[in-house]
Amino acid sequence: MQQIDSAKHLYLRSIYEPEDNVLLLVVQEAGASGHPKNIQLGETTVSGVQDIVSGEHELAYQIMFPYYISYAVTNESFAIVDDAEVRTGRLFSIYTKSRFLDYVRATMLVTEDFPGPISHFQVNCLNHSIDVVSTSKPEIKVLNSGLLDGQL
Repeated sequence: MQQIDSAKHLYLRSIYEPEDNVLLLVVQEAGASGHPKNIQLGETTVSGVQDIVSGEHELAYQIMFPYYISYAVTNESFAIVDDAEVRTGRLFSIYTKSRFLDYVRATMLVTEDFPGPISHFQVNCLNHSIDVVSTSKPEIKVLNSGLLDGQL
């Protein structure tokens, strides 16, 4: 999780359920392209702008939640940071207090007895924020990024 959190940026490459109630995410690191360019904003030219890209040399990760309670995918443009929430991490966050945890506890059959203690994980990507509530930590594997386009 710390390795994912140390990336500059992430792109969500895939999200699906390979079997019932198993959530699988594939994310890939991204960074500045190294090719500065100028862009025009109205009558102002901004120089030195670089695209954020990922390719075969950036690491990719498979993040699997073998059993989840709930998950939500939010367009990054509409995600907010709430100072009342408590989390560690930046791109891969673990919340001990969050509105999503409150929502799950208030609207679902979830107690300390069943299914037991729960955790809120969040993966923050360019364009997407993925929130997952689960009873266990995810299983994470590093993937061969060069094969992503052909395999997903």
